[in-house]
Amino acid sequence: MQNGDRDQSLADRIERLEAAVADLQRLVKQLQAALLNREPNLQGQDLPPASTQSPLPSRPPVTSAGQLPASQPAPVKPTTPANFDWLQNWEFWLNRIGIGLLLLGVGFLFKYSIDQGWLTPAVRVGFGLALGIALLGMGLRLQSERRAFSQILMGGGIATFYISGFASFQLFKLVPYAVALVFMVAVTLLAFFLSLRQNQAVLSVLGAVGGLGTPFLLSTSSGSVSGLVGYTVLLLLGTSAIYWQQGWRSLLWTSFIGGWLIFAGSTLGLGSAGASPDHWPVQAGIMFGWIAFAGLPVLRLAARSPEGRGVADPAVEMIAVVTPLLVLGLSQQIWMLPDSTWGLLAMGAAIAYGGLGYGLRRSQPSLSETETLVCFLLLAIALVLLLSGNFLFLMLAAEAVGLHLLSKRLRNYRILVAAHLLSAAIAARLFDRLLTDPVKGLVVFNSAGLVDLAVIMAAAGLGLRVLAQPGLVYLVIAHVGFLTWLWRQLSALPDGSGYVTVAWGLYAIGLLVMGLRQDQQNLRVAGLATLGLVILKLFFWDLIGLAAIWRILLFMGFGAVLLGLSYSFRSLWKPGNPNKTDNP
Repeated sequence: MQNGDRDQSLADRIERLEAAVADLQRLVKQLQAALLNREPNLQGQDLPPASTQSPLPSRPPVTSAGQLPASQPAPVKPTTPANFDWLQNWEFWLNRIGIGLLLLGVGFLFKYSIDQGWLTPAVRVGFGLALGIALLGMGLRLQSERRAFSQILMGGGIATFYISGFASFQLFKLVPYAVALVFMVAVTLLAFFLSLRQNQAVLSVLGAVGGLGTPFLLSTSSGSVSGLVGYTVLLLLGTSAIYWQQGWRSLLWTSFIGGWLIFAGSTLGLGSAGASPDHWPVQAGIMFGWIAFAGLPVLRLAARSPEGRGVADPAVEMIAVVTPLLVLGLSQQIWMLPDSTWGLLAMGAAIAYGGLGYGLRRSQPSLSETETLVCFLLLAIALVLLLSGNFLFLMLAAEAVGLHLLSKRLRNYRILVAAHLLSAAIAARLFDRLLTDPVKGLVVFNSAGLVDLAVIMAAAGLGLRVLAQPGLVYLVIAHVGFLTWLWRQLSALPDGSGYVTVAWGLYAIGLLVMGLRQDQQNLRVAGLATLGLVILKLFFWDLIGLAAIWRILLFMGFGAVLLGLSYSFRSLWKPGNPNKTDNP
């Protein structure tokens, strides 16, 4: 009996110890969660009371078979605090603000030392070099511990080297141009080397900015345009090689903007065509820019796409679209050739881009759409350069329709935007023609009038059959354009205002009847609105400007027509038509 009591007491003690250990484990988990900001408020929770006995090591529960359970609870993994990103952002900005203030302070120190006459120019430049070496050394030393901070220090060191090289040549005249140029090029190469070693884009961007700015930091009166272009091409070769390996978009954008600014400045700095030997070097630099920015990034994107399927990259595609336009525009500034010659060149380039887009349609669909968009842009430019007058207007409208059809088939947003922009320009030109150009030749049956009518019908067709959401806008433009077209053409006749009223009235009645028969609200609204316009014209224009016989015929005729419409309204309206649509 005593042995049974002893066993029961031991079992009770083990049970109490297991309960105490479970409570301690729960408490530890709650405290750990509180420290990691997983449970920010623990004051309202009940914590287990502290045990008065000394804690004993817990043992795993024993099953009836005397075996340990098969699964053990997984340890709690520490998580990142919720405010870590906030702190990291502040660290990011503090680093950059700090290095900026330090560099400004160095500049102020240089200026103050110059004003006070404390230091010789050589000592000032030496101090700048020493500071750059110190920042660079500290950045290299901390790269394994504080990677972001080390990048800031190394970037500050590179910037200090550029400032020192500029001061030694431009401000203090301590070194000749060749030495300063070699030093600045060496700093640029150092920035590129460190960016590749650290696998960070910021140093390569800094090197590209400093390298592109070197000719201007070391500018002299004896510099040549050819030398500037040649240096830029060599630098862009380096940035292109780095981009091919690393794919840094920031470096691509920096090279693109800086390179084309230099090419554009060099083009504007040339004299008249044939008057300078720099024309061909500048043209060669522009063609290199075409390869570097419209060819190389696209080729890299195609080569590194998984399974040969093109992956969209907005930066690469935008640059690929803009680059050929820059090439064509700058080349026109260099060579004073006839517009027909440039139009043929643009047409050839459009055909080449169109063939490239067609060839990539299966393997690289995204790139195919980009090249196709470039094809249409170059085609529009070629049409403007080759054609004029009515034929040009008609061909541009046809291209807008083609862009809309292509965007619908490919479901490409960029092509759709280009189609809308071209359509808006055509609409503006259409109303300008309708409001300002006089009617020449037969009324209605003249070339300008027929072209305008074809453009209006194209807009109506796009709104009816091609476009979904913006279709109503195109229909409104076509409707207003047709009314304006009738007014422009028929006003050239004797008593033309009366013919305009009759034509508008018949058109309005046709819209209203069609809307009633097909149960299409948009047509009914357009018809009623046009009838209202006709009635206003009768009272405020025709009543004063037309002869008596015209007033009698118009008022009596439209009165009878309106009475007939009101009488036949119910029989004409077919509600519930299976072909009903709100956007015809």
